[in-house]
Amino acid sequence: MAAELVARAKFHHGVGLLERLGDGLGRLMAAVIDGDLDGGDATITWAPTTTAHRRHRGFDQAEVLARAAAHGFDPASHARPTLRRVGGSTQTGRRRDERLAGPRFEPVATVPARVVIVDDVWTTGATLGAAADALRRSGAEWIAAVVLAVRP
Repeated sequence: MAAELVARAKFHHGVGLLERLGDGLGRLMAAVIDGDLDGGDATITWAPTTTAHRRHRGFDQAEVLARAAAHGFDPASHARPTLRRVGGSTQTGRRRDERLAGPRFEPVATVPARVVIVDDVWTTGATLGAAADALRRSGAEWIAAVVLAVRP
């Protein structure tokens, strides 16, 4: 059900729906992971979509979710871009083995020690794994990931 909502929002210009879902996701994050931060702030970020998808849709669904989640987590906080996608094609419609090869990311800013990555759908974990690897290589020490939906 959640995956279908996300797909509808992504492919039918549902930015408002993504914002509402992201706000709820942020409230859930506050309830679940806030204690794990041990008083330290975490930067909320996202695993960016491809340039082609962003251009076609007019938005990056993970960015919309992350920005809304940051507000739901703490109304005074803001999501911040930390990664850019390097080459590669979209994960949409790819076979499992192709997905596992995953996208590549590199930092676009100084990477903070604590990061929460927000993404829309977990299918194989390749996108979040690649994002976490790039952040870890660039200095992140504590990384959490939250997704709106899981698609087996």
